[in-house]
Amino acid sequence: MTEKQWKSFAPFFTPEECGKGMDYGFMLLLKAFRIIFDSPMHIISGWDTSGHSDTSFHYKGRAVDWWSSVSPRKTLRLLDRTGMFNGVGFYLWGAHKSWHIDNRPPCRYQRWVSPSKGKYIYLIS
Repeated sequence: MTEKQWKSFAPFFTPEECGKGMDYGFMLLLKAFRIIFDSPMHIISGWDTSGHSDTSFHYKGRAVDWWSSVSPRKTLRLLDRTGMFNGVGFYLWGAHKSWHIDNRPPCRYQRWVSPSKGKYIYLIS
């Protein structure tokens, strides 16, 4: 993305926290969700080059991991109500309980919980 495009995401997101390789379309969705969410989203990981599954949307700049002080129930309700993200995971481990969201294709729609590092419970078969 260009510097001008990144400026349109202020004050919510910066290239330093999300990664300069983020997809512009994904960032438009993320900004729209942040406005609806109406609470800070602390980014843990955005665009990345390693450390995720081989097919990770982080490598395409179409995923973020983040945490918030908003209750998980309220957050999931809003994520599902908006329908903006086809991939949503909730991680119970780490410094904060955190979320993964991505805009994978609708045919790969998935929700999951990760109770510990490397373990995933997929909620849609």
